[in-house]
Amino acid sequence: MFNLKVYAMKKQRFFEELRLKVCVTLAVCMALLLNAPFLGAQNSTIKVKGVVNDAMGPVIGASIVEKGNTGNGTITDIDGNFSLNVSSNSTLIVSFVGYKAQEIPVAGKTFFTIDLKEDNEMLEEVVVVGFATQKKVNLTGSVGTATAKDIEARPVANAVQALQGVIPGLNISNSGNGGELNATKSIDVRGTGTVGKDASGNAFSSGSPLILIDGMEGDLNSINPQDIESISVLKDAAASSIYGSRAPFGVVLVTTKSGKSGRAQINYNMNMRYSTPIKMPDMANSYEFVNLFDDAEYNGSGKHLYTDEYRQFVYDFMTGKSDDYIWGNGSGGKWNYDYSANNVNWLKEYYRNTAPSQEHNVSVSGGSDKMTYYLSANYMTQEGFMRYGTEDYDRYTITAKISAQLTKALKVDYSNRWVRTDYERPTYMNDDFYNHILRRARPVRAVYDPNGYLMSDINYIGVMRDGGRHNEQKDAMAQQLKITVTPLKNWNIIGEMNIKTDNNWNHWEQFVVYSHYKDNPENTYTALTSANKDQVSEYSLKTTYLNPTVYSNYNFSLKEKHNFTILGYGRCSYGLGYN
Repeated sequence: MFNLKVYAMKKQRFFEELRLKVCVTLAVCMALLLNAPFLGAQNSTIKVKGVVNDAMGPVIGASIVEKGNTGNGTITDIDGNFSLNVSSNSTLIVSFVGYKAQEIPVAGKTFFTIDLKEDNEMLEEVVVVGFATQKKVNLTGSVGTATAKDIEARPVANAVQALQGVIPGLNISNSGNGGELNATKSIDVRGTGTVGKDASGNAFSSGSPLILIDGMEGDLNSINPQDIESISVLKDAAASSIYGSRAPFGVVLVTTKSGKSGRAQINYNMNMRYSTPIKMPDMANSYEFVNLFDDAEYNGSGKHLYTDEYRQFVYDFMTGKSDDYIWGNGSGGKWNYDYSANNVNWLKEYYRNTAPSQEHNVSVSGGSDKMTYYLSANYMTQEGFMRYGTEDYDRYTITAKISAQLTKALKVDYSNRWVRTDYERPTYMNDDFYNHILRRARPVRAVYDPNGYLMSDINYIGVMRDGGRHNEQKDAMAQQLKITVTPLKNWNIIGEMNIKTDNNWNHWEQFVVYSHYKDNPENTYTALTSANKDQVSEYSLKTTYLNPTVYSNYNFSLKEKHNFTILGYGRCSYGLGYN
């Protein structure tokens, strides 16, 4: 039965709810419309202009970058002017070498006048230049510097990698061994295209700088990065005034850490890291391969390389329609390996996706006003990307330094640094391997034959895994004794004796690897990828380097404004090697 009163109440409630919804909707729309200009202004892009000055006038080449968007930046022109499109609520970062960086909020403004202030802390920084030290503010030559803080947090295997991108003008590139674990990085300061001989005696080279570790010639690739206190790079010809003909390509001066007076400090740190190969080529699958090669042959000679039946055979195995992947019969009872129909991505088969590495470092330092000490030990192990016949690299370093102020005029410093590197790889992982892995790695070629044996005629798994190992062990010990006599204030007479001993040992072995016949798999023959006979060889070399040096310096200032350093020195070196 229809109830008119109930109907009227429901109708009234419906219109009340509808009226409320409409009011709320209109209020929200009105709020959005009223705030639209404000919201748009917050996110709009505007063009800002300005001028950058210092105490002398306009600054040429100052950097202006939008904070949080390093890809959006510019530099000032010859008059110190700049212009840049940025967000209206962004912040500008203004910087220039030797000046303090500034952060300036845009806040909708379109023009800025910016005054740079000198970074006095940077100018007061003391850097090593040859046999003496100087404040940056007093330098006239081109010197780049890096400190322990710049490199200590970088998860890299050696000090050269840690310097990459830290010092302007210091170029670091891979050597001829590329990405092998024992491959060293090459360094140049003045670029390539030079003639003559570098510090290593290489003729017509790209120009290797002279590397000095605490005053002794050394290898920057082998030093423990955690032991480095600072690095100075002498870039211009002024270095030759100190080091002569050994420094035409620059000098890299490495100062290692020393003990400081106070209670003993013990530090331990470790890191684990994983490397991943990059820029790996994408290989074609087996069906793409046979069609591409067949088209290439037909375009060149007018003849087909593969028949339609073989291409269909390859396609059937790739799509799972068939389990058979050997086409026809080979000669002499062997498999017809040139016409197998597997579908293998050989780059993924040979290389792992990741390679682990770990490093442990412990140091102890301390001392008193009369004597300080520093001890450190480091162990680093690294694996390569090879899946079969792995590649391994281990480095051990021990450093000890002691400094004693025996009398007011006599100081003695002694340091000992020992480094051992062990490197091991498959003997067949050489220059030819990298050629064969791409030239012979056809996706149709199988890993195993139907009997379960490696098809070593057409892949390198067997020779990598069972063909022998190449081992290298290098020991280097550097000892330094330094005696400083100070007969008068600011006058030092220093005598140094540097002794460096290197022991290198190489072991190389190569074994024959066999393939199995098709009809009689228990019988074998020498694989096409293998050497014809077993071989083994060993080589060792020991070298001793002596470098006595005597030098003296005297520092004085006039009216606290003019600083003078008088330096005189003499040095010689002796080398002896036998194997």
